[in-house]
Parts: sequence; structure tokens; C-alpha cells
Amino acid sequence: VKNINENSDYTHIQIELISGNYGTKELIWKKKVERGLQLLQNDYFGIFKYGENIPEKIEAIHTSGLFGTTDFNHTLSLIFLNETEPSIINAALQAISNIGYDPKEELLQSVYRMQFSKKTILPDSTLSAICDTTYSICRFMGRPALYSLGKDMLMELLSDQYDKKIQQKSIETLQKILLLEM
Repeated sequence: VKNINENSDYTHIQIELISGNYGTKELIWKKKVERGLQLLQNDYFGIFKYGENIPEKIEAIHTSGLFGTTDFNHTLSLIFLNETEPSIINAALQAISNIGYDPKEELLQSVYRMQFSKKTILPDSTLSAICDTTYSICRFMGRPALYSLGKDMLMELLSDQYDKKIQQKSIETLQKILLLEM
């Protein structure tokens, strides 16, 4: 779980979700997160000026990952299909790593498409986060996730076009998956 931004409107929600003290408040908080994520969807469909409110969007994304449900999977997958801002992409990867649950492989498939898309050049921090996210989903979802896309995503990062640090991270991630004994 990422460090909490103490200046965020989402701070209280994040602290409560991490501690497990939420109960009936969960629905109210989900609505707030949905409103924050709606800003992203508005960007993608041209309703607002693209690139505004980035800090709020990032906090909404981080908070969505703390619910531990699939309620936000579709919106998170849209990020990988539409977003070019690395900080937003990295926030979404962190949220997915926190969730891990991807029964329809919607998240894994959207990360896969982004990884192999020619429209976005991904910085090393994002490629490293892809390794962590792939591990998290494979750990939670088991062998089907690994064999459907996870292995291909990690193997691609071993090619010569990637920095040695990314290649090493991919090897370490594959080794961690092997240790899971799926």
C-alpha cells in the first residue's frame, strides 16, 4: 500500500480502509471515489480539458485500490487504454496491485495492450510497476492468469530493447511467481 498523502481529501478514507474501520461508510466513500474517477472518464470522452485535476485523479485511483473489490476494475482498465500521463498510469498499476482480483482478466488484458501499444513510451518506473502488478494478479488469480498473459508480459520485458534493470526486475518477478508453486 502506497504512502498516504496527508494533504488529500481522500486521506481519511484511505486511513479507514487500511485499518478496516469502515462498515456502513463504505458506500459513501465509494461514491466519492467514483466522482474522482469520473474526472478521468470525462477526460477520455472529451467532456473537460484533458490533464486537469491530476492530483485528485491520482488520489481517487489510489483509494479505489484500497476497497479490494472489482467495483472499479472497468474504470481502471480504461486508464490503460486511454491515458498517457505516467503518474496516472503508475497510480492505476498500484491500485491494481492492491486489488489483485481480476476474474475476467479485464485489468491484465488492458495492461497488456498498453504495454504493447506503440502510442505510449513507458518509463522504467511504469515497466517496473507492470512487473509488480502482474505478480499481484498472478498470485491472486493463479495459473490461468499466468499462462494467459502474465508470462508473456514478463517475458517481453526480457528483450534487449529494455534496460538491464527492467530485465532483472522481470526475472525476479518470474522467480517470485515460480515460488508460489501454482
